[in-house]
Amino acid sequence: MKTIKPALILFLCFLLGMVTISLITGCDQGTPSLPQSPPIEDDDLIGEGDETPIDDIPDEQPADAGLGFELDEDGNPVHQVGSWAQWGGTSYRNNVPVGVNIPTNWAVGSFDRRTGEWNSEGSENIKWVARVGSQTYGNPVVAGGRVYVGTNNSAGYLPRYHARIDLGCLLCFSEKDGSILWQHSSEKLSTGRVHDWPLQGICCAPLVEGERLWFVSSRGEVICLDTEGYYDGEDDGLVKEERARLFDIRKGDDPETDTFAPAVEALAGGSVNEQLRASFASAGMELPADVKVSTQAEGKAWLLEAQVAKSMRQVELKVIGPKLSVFKIVTTDDLNEADTVWKFNMMADLKVSQHNMCSCSVTAMGDILFVNTSNGLDESHINLPSPDAPTFVAMNKNTGEVYWSDKSPG
Repeated sequence: MKTIKPALILFLCFLLGMVTISLITGCDQGTPSLPQSPPIEDDDLIGEGDETPIDDIPDEQPADAGLGFELDEDGNPVHQVGSWAQWGGTSYRNNVPVGVNIPTNWAVGSFDRRTGEWNSEGSENIKWVARVGSQTYGNPVVAGGRVYVGTNNSAGYLPRYHARIDLGCLLCFSEKDGSILWQHSSEKLSTGRVHDWPLQGICCAPLVEGERLWFVSSRGEVICLDTEGYYDGEDDGLVKEERARLFDIRKGDDPETDTFAPAVEALAGGSVNEQLRASFASAGMELPADVKVSTQAEGKAWLLEAQVAKSMRQVELKVIGPKLSVFKIVTTDDLNEADTVWKFNMMADLKVSQHNMCSCSVTAMGDILFVNTSNGLDESHINLPSPDAPTFVAMNKNTGEVYWSDKSPG
């Protein structure tokens, strides 16, 4: 009897498992689906004057339809030569590139420790060298003659953000010579290291398709950029006239050395003092003698307009707490700035609480963008601050609209 009972229990468990499987496979509820287009009638398939018979139109789409890359006859992704447009090359995440005559030996040359300049003497199979941040976790992506790297701001490419200012940066280099083309800058979150650990920067590799790029910032934002930047002379997408921080002037305790009060006093009088002009110059915007200052809020906010180089520029100045913050309104003349098409803030709109950083290399299929939110624990490594926030979302990659998430109702 002692040996029969365990066998009987196992047999009953087996029967229960079979019943459960039968119930599951027979379930007709399905899963939440993406918005569907209206059904296409046969008459809609052929336009007026089209001589293609309806019977000759295939019932099924090619296997690679909507993937963003072609498949070979065996169903494997076909890599474009010289292109690595996302982490893993394609959404297959194979990580094995196709290459011809790939060098097996190389030498990087040497670097001047004082200036950081590269000395090519003694180098082998190195085309060019470009500096990135002190910590770089975003794997390089190569597409359309450009190289994209997620890193921090230790390279200090933008005059308005010197290398000592901690940022999350997505850098765009020329594949031809390694020259910097533009940079997307994500300022640190005010909540500190619990959500945005120092010096980690952008921890993802972007996805590139044609003239569009998608990535997740260190601020928990899903962002779509124009790969051309402002070199095409256009401000693309839904985001227009972005505000970009030039500098801050903090209120000092010593009236003798304080630069905040004199700057605010000058602005209230409709002018820009010399100290404020020097700060503009350090941030890469040399102001002319003739500057128009308009008061937007008495003692709190001003709009500055001036002819800088060959274009008319606008700058907003605001007293925010103990500092005067200065923002330029980005235009197509700002070639070193990224052109944002749209952005979606997962922390604000989905109540996500990322743990130390947001780390997600997005991928896509057709018009659907797949994103991991990085929702996680707090600094105690025990509590989950946002248990109802999603960990995974599917979005419209053209608009940023969320289709569904793993926390969607139903």
